[in-house]
Amino acid sequence: MKNLESHVPDDDRYLCRAVVRAFQILELFPYADALRFHEIVSRSGLSQGVVFRMLRTLEHCGFVERIGQYRYRRRRSAAARLPEELRVSGQAR
Repeated sequence: MKNLESHVPDDDRYLCRAVVRAFQILELFPYADALRFHEIVSRSGLSQGVVFRMLRTLEHCGFVERIGQYRYRRRRSAAARLPEELRVSGQAR
C-alpha cells in the first residue's frame, strides 16, 4: 500500500491534513475485520505516534473500537446506524 502522506495534496491550503489522514486510516479497515495496531502503521506508512493518536481520536468519536489491547475494528458511522426512515425523511418520530 502507498504511504498515506503521498495522498495528501500540499497545494490545497484549505484541506485539513489530520482529517484526510483519519479518513484514509478508516479506509484501511474492511468492515467486518479487525486490524492490529502494527498492521495499521505498516499499511498507512504513518508513524506509530500519529497512528496511535488518530486511533484514540477515532475511538473517542465512535468510528473505531478497540478489541483487546492492540486490535481495532471500524464501526459503522452514526448515520448508518439510524433507521432507514429517519435518514430518508430527516425527521425523528
